[in-house]
Amino acid sequence: MSEQRFRAIQAQTLIERAHQAIILLDLDGNVLECNAGAEDLHGYAQAEIQGRPYSEFIPPAALAEFSKLMQKMRRGRQVPTQVVRRLHKDGSERPVKFSIYPLQEDGGELIGFLTLSVDLSEQFSLESRLRHQASLMQSIVQTVVDGIVTIDLAGIITAVNPSVETMFGYRGHELIGCNVKILMPEPYHSEHDDYLKRYLKTGEARIIGIGREVTAVRKDGSVFPIELAVSRLDERDNTGFVGVLRDISERKAAEESRRALTEELKHKVHDLAHALQKLQRAQSQLVESEKLASLGSLVAGVAHEINTPVGVCITASSYLTGNTRAVREQYEGGELDADGLLAFLDAAEEAGMILERNLGKAAELVRSFKQVAVDRSSNLKRRFKLADFLGDLLSSLSPEIRRTRHQIKVECPPNLVLESFPGALSQVLTNLLQNALLHGFDADQAGEIRIRAQVRKFMLHLSFEDNGKGIASDHLSQVFDPFFTTRRGRGGTGLGLSVAYNLVKQALRGELTVSSTLGQGTRFVLTIPMKVQGEDN
Repeated sequence: MSEQRFRAIQAQTLIERAHQAIILLDLDGNVLECNAGAEDLHGYAQAEIQGRPYSEFIPPAALAEFSKLMQKMRRGRQVPTQVVRRLHKDGSERPVKFSIYPLQEDGGELIGFLTLSVDLSEQFSLESRLRHQASLMQSIVQTVVDGIVTIDLAGIITAVNPSVETMFGYRGHELIGCNVKILMPEPYHSEHDDYLKRYLKTGEARIIGIGREVTAVRKDGSVFPIELAVSRLDERDNTGFVGVLRDISERKAAEESRRALTEELKHKVHDLAHALQKLQRAQSQLVESEKLASLGSLVAGVAHEINTPVGVCITASSYLTGNTRAVREQYEGGELDADGLLAFLDAAEEAGMILERNLGKAAELVRSFKQVAVDRSSNLKRRFKLADFLGDLLSSLSPEIRRTRHQIKVECPPNLVLESFPGALSQVLTNLLQNALLHGFDADQAGEIRIRAQVRKFMLHLSFEDNGKGIASDHLSQVFDPFFTTRRGRGGTGLGLSVAYNLVKQALRGELTVSSTLGQGTRFVLTIPMKVQGEDN
């Protein structure tokens, strides 16, 4: 093989394997040959490229410039490498680094041109992304609320962002070129240079890569707290440190305010707890006073009731004693006859019946009162029949009831047994009854109070309702509040329903609710377990 032939094959191989787009043109600018790189650049197969005018691969806006370039090449002038655009089959334009060289025969005659094109699309895309990222980072740096300061290895400020200017009161050009310790109060100001030298020598970091709260100083000399995070910069053209600073003055002030507020709240909570204890003691005393007053009223009523049968018994006894003395005198004087004796026996029998009847009535009153009083004072849990309990309670309260024209009706199964606290239940029902008698009816009204007991799912539902004047809607939510009463100064203390509510919640482990329609009456519903769990009160 001749040397010329070898060189031709070698050149052909290099052209085919080259990554750049290589195209051979004739003098008129038509494509004679191209390599695989040209296929990649333009998107056509080699056969589609060959034979076509090269101008078809040039954007229309660049054709005139290419025509001038070809004229220069024909006149033997050199054309420098330049960045131009070439068309792809899909219609897009691609940036290329374009070079063109003359092809001559051995005698120097120009026979064509060789174009070499390097696709810069990826490079341009990468550069565009880098520019975008750089622009984005610059925008972030310029707009972020945190201050950003860069310094070199000697501690000299090389750049600051606008937030640093706002934070410290300096203009940017006043800081750049200064030692960063200008932003530090003592003792950091005097210690910083030695610290930086020690870090560069030993790598011992106190802030770098860690971050912490420190103090800084403004241009006007005022000191304020900041959060500082420092990182090492190890770039080819920029070695040093970058610090991110956040003014935490407001946060510290808020923390101090919260601390002071917390201390104040602690004192207030302590004072309120002390006041609550006093209030609870006072409430407990008032509740006990209310219980004693209720019991005292009960005693007074029972005493009044007992006076009547006892008075009748005394009268009957006196009558019997007088008749007995008269009969004795007649007997001793021999004047007693059969008629007189029979009259005396009839009178004695009638007196005995009067004594028995009235003493029994007094005994029943005492028994009822005794049971109620024992329950009120003992606060013990026991088993009891609800019907008997209600009978004893109403019997002990009969003096108060008879002073009115109202009727009390009870609907209760005779064998319904509770295991609960009769004292608390007695107090609750007494307070409900007294509340109804005092507040529930108009003065001239003859009303009805109905007590109804039902058992559902092991719970006693005891309703206490009247057909009186009812409760105004704006007062309904306050009826269980302590000291709330609509009869202040007229016998109302405002504690009766509050005491009842608390006894139901705490002692009887239940609920007490109220509903009312103005002009139609009021209904209280007491819901308690049939068997109260827990220890005695």
